Amino acid sequence: MMKPSVETAALVMAALCLTPCSSLASAPVAGCVPTQHIQLKSGDSFVDTWSGASPSIRAMTLPNGFKLGVKIEQASREVHDGWAKRMKTGTSPEFVRISLYDMTAPKPRLMTYTFGGATSKQGYGPRGGADRVDEVGDAGILFTLRKENCTGEEKPAELNAAEIAKLPTAAALKQLDQKIEPSSDETRGRDAALADAKSGKLVLVYPDNGAPAAIIGVLKREAERVGVGFMLEGEFAKEMSRAYRRGYRMGMMDAIYAKLGRAKMEEMEAKVKAGVAAL
Repeated sequence: MMKPSVETAALVMAALCLTPCSSLASAPVAGCVPTQHIQLKSGDSFVDTWSGASPSIRAMTLPNGFKLGVKIEQASREVHDGWAKRMKTGTSPEFVRISLYDMTAPKPRLMTYTFGGATSKQGYGPRGGADRVDEVGDAGILFTLRKENCTGEEKPAELNAAEIAKLPTAAALKQLDQKIEPSSDETRGRDAALADAKSGKLVLVYPDNGAPAAIIGVLKREAERVGVGFMLEGEFAKEMSRAYRRGYRMGMMDAIYAKLGRAKMEEMEAKVKAGVAAL
């Protein structure tokens, strides 16, 4: 229930793909410049493929008609250094920063950004993955990332401390001021949640397929124990868009956190974990 930072959550999700998906060379050939390759699919449908990490947005249309913008660029020194320190290894896998945009807005709207291994698979969709992005449709999207090696040998790449120190900072990459922007529907949903919370209605709205029924039962029990209602997202405002429901769910979660406080939320989280462990 605790809310990790965007970068921490993104790096944890990225790590899940690094070992099984990585295939990078251990030692580059002199003069070789490794190239980042990207392939994008939606379900079984091929969408696009290109080479080279870049700070420019690449626009494309998904099979569901949504106009998507993609920016895959080098991750900053701080991202790699933070990973090395958290893992206490002094090394870090090579990361890229993946940013997804809504190109139907008057100007590109940043929907999310995450970090993934330079050679990994990263998925997005209504059921999550690297992050939950409803706009891409039920089929979701999957990036297959591959950093071209120079020797033909396939093994994960680890950047050592000296290599990390040479990477550009987030400021140099102009990644400091990029903020996720909610859609208008999501904003309306959040405003509705905050209005309900102000009137005394607190309800934990949980994604329909977010967990098995038994775990959802534990969440419901512990929410009600602290005086918070519980409902599945599909039971709420069915006539409203997914973005509205997401905004309501997230706004209500913030309101619950503000009402109960950190200590109470941590206690609730511990009880949920204990309840799940007992299943």
